[in-house]
Amino acid sequence: MSPPNAPWIHFLRKYGPIKSNDNCFDELIERARRRADVEAIAVPAPRVDDAVRTLTDEASPCSVILTGDAGDGKTYHCRQIWARLGGTSEAWERDDTEIPGVRQLTIGVRQLWVVRDLSELDDIKLTFFAELFKQLSNPHRTRLFLIAANVGQLHDRWKAAAAALHDRFPSGENAWTDIEAQLFGRPPSSEQAVKLFNLGRDVAEGIFENVVGAVIEHRAWERCNSCDLKEVNGHRCPILENRHRLRDGEKGRLFRDRLSDLVVLNAQNQRHFTIRQILMMVANILLGHSAAPKDRLLRCDDIADVHARGLYAQASVYANVLGENLAGRPREAFSRLARLGLGTETSNHLDRLMLHGPEDPALRERYGELVGTDAVYGDTPQWRQVRLNYLETADAEASTDFIRALRGQRQRLFFTLPKSVASEFKLWELTVYHHGGEFLELVHRVRKREAVPPAIVRHLVRGLNRVFTGRLVTDDDRLVLATSGHDSQARTSLLFDGQVDVRGDNGEAVRIVPGSRTAIALEVEWGGDDHDAPVRLDLSALRFEFLVRVGLGALPSSFSLECHEDILAFKARLLRSYDRRRRRFGNDRVIRFLEVSDDGRVRSRAMDIVPQ
Repeated sequence: MSPPNAPWIHFLRKYGPIKSNDNCFDELIERARRRADVEAIAVPAPRVDDAVRTLTDEASPCSVILTGDAGDGKTYHCRQIWARLGGTSEAWERDDTEIPGVRQLTIGVRQLWVVRDLSELDDIKLTFFAELFKQLSNPHRTRLFLIAANVGQLHDRWKAAAAALHDRFPSGENAWTDIEAQLFGRPPSSEQAVKLFNLGRDVAEGIFENVVGAVIEHRAWERCNSCDLKEVNGHRCPILENRHRLRDGEKGRLFRDRLSDLVVLNAQNQRHFTIRQILMMVANILLGHSAAPKDRLLRCDDIADVHARGLYAQASVYANVLGENLAGRPREAFSRLARLGLGTETSNHLDRLMLHGPEDPALRERYGELVGTDAVYGDTPQWRQVRLNYLETADAEASTDFIRALRGQRQRLFFTLPKSVASEFKLWELTVYHHGGEFLELVHRVRKREAVPPAIVRHLVRGLNRVFTGRLVTDDDRLVLATSGHDSQARTSLLFDGQVDVRGDNGEAVRIVPGSRTAIALEVEWGGDDHDAPVRLDLSALRFEFLVRVGLGALPSSFSLECHEDILAFKARLLRSYDRRRRRFGNDRVIRFLEVSDDGRVRSRAMDIVPQ
């Protein structure tokens, strides 16, 4: 007899990293849900209300375009909007529509054409766009459009159609100009005929938390209560064990918070996770097992064998987060997390604890708290044996096994180390972002409009000064503007051009503000009149890490090239703005050499020019 919750687990596997038709993902999931006879996972659709208001506005309704990456929820949004406007699920699923690829619905006195994927219109592309462009130029339009397309697809097909139909419908090219502006974050024109929603901009940590909650709190889990395999000989079913670790108590909250932190770091590097990727990640966290016979994801039928053979450690929820249960090359979502270095980056304090904790009297109590209390994925028989073999033999095979096991322990500790000791053990040294915690704190403070600690600004200014001058300077209370005299991109600057006080009496300032493409930016305010706009540098997690590390005296080669060029480009913008300001005030340019005193402070020496 099949376990009682097998249909739900089978449905959940559909979200996992298995082969599927990505172009029809929403339809595939909906069919699987009906077969499993479970309620849908209520993933967020944050733009449904805005889109419905735009389409039904009594004064000036306009068409809607939903764009974003594959997996951002474009088709899902379309289906939810369709339902909100009175469309039936039967009509939505029909393949024999009057116009192939186009669903039609009457809303008020107008007809709505819905295209859930622009790639479905290959055969009638020009016919469709001709009608679209015709309606866009009609102030009394009788049709509105709801179109889902990724950015590249939208650009190529719209531009090609606009060029082909230019003589009949020049409105196509005019509308694209407005759409393109919206793609870059600018508001639509007042005469808008189309409003664009970029769903990729909405996938943030709030949505991440909602997606995780929708899965782990789903009502279908209640069926597991009557399963004979939910616990055997004191060992919980690995699927339920992983759900427990992600869901329950302070430890569950901590796990989700740390995972959310990693999602935010990626998003701040312009690598956001789509809703589909988040669902894939959660499904793999819950079901992943490196020895599972099919797709490395557990089925209910596999649990009896796991209990019989004691294969609990192979379902480690902390390895599943990074896709380490998967064979071959993992999906992009897991690759992004793996690039954070979890498991491979070292923390001397934690590594010493893991190696010598049981025997060292100074470490024994802490080892018991952080390792000994976790008998499933921490202090397991396998870990104890691997560690003992390494200490007693230290041969090549024992060393390899220990390093692999230590990698898993580091991953587990990143997600479980209590906040009270995170600073003591330098938690973020377990990732490539050693200052990731400071960056996230800064993001949260700016979003809440709280004061930014001056020390963080000074760290960044010191890093900027070292890049700007090419010297190991210590100035952190002023931004030093230096140049080589002929090339602002030069790595070493010989001439002192000027300075900006971090908190100057004349209104000058260097501060942290909300960014345009990232959550935070470093802004240089000139002070005085309003002629000189502030100069900003968007601070990604990567740039922040680079500047802080440079300010502390280290220049990691893995960061140096990309970030160094970004900072030098920022310096060039500062120098141009500073020069315009100087010319406006009529100040003469004095050639001054840049020198560095014994204490690392920058000073300048004017050069006397003797006329001949």
